[in-house]
Amino acid sequence: MKKTFLLALLAFAGYTTHAQTQGAVQKLGIGAEVVLPVSQGSSGVLGLGASLKYEHPIAPALNFTLSGGYVNLFSTERGASESLNLIPLKAGAKYYFGKGFYGATELGASILSGDGESVTAFTFAPGLGVSLASKSKNNVDIGLRYENLSANGGSLSLLGLRIGYNFGL
Repeated sequence: MKKTFLLALLAFAGYTTHAQTQGAVQKLGIGAEVVLPVSQGSSGVLGLGASLKYEHPIAPALNFTLSGGYVNLFSTERGASESLNLIPLKAGAKYYFGKGFYGATELGASILSGDGESVTAFTFAPGLGVSLASKSKNNVDIGLRYENLSANGGSLSLLGLRIGYNFGL
């Protein structure tokens, strides 16, 4: 039900997007992140955070991206006080299909820390989203991604939702 609602929202948003924000333009955005681990054994965990994203056009419908942020993964179960801090640093590409819809992929490193320990993990994050025009070159960005972090023979898989505001530069 939630997936159907999100897909319907993205479809509606795509049809209401204005032409001036379609395609690749230089942008700097700030966003709120909600992350849900989907790895086995990660039930009862939720992540909340913020991110910055820079986009630079390299072709008419293609942007180079740089992003970084902070997410706190914490337990939602009673009595549990464990938390894990996640600092992703990624570079990638975002391709605009038209009407504000895009596909993106990023690669990079994420620093995971908690309980006095930290580890750096290789990060791969493909996703889909839509940019909704607000005024001139500025827009609201809604993106859904799958993110996989791999380190020391183990991995962590996340499903992330980013809602951001992009400022056209």
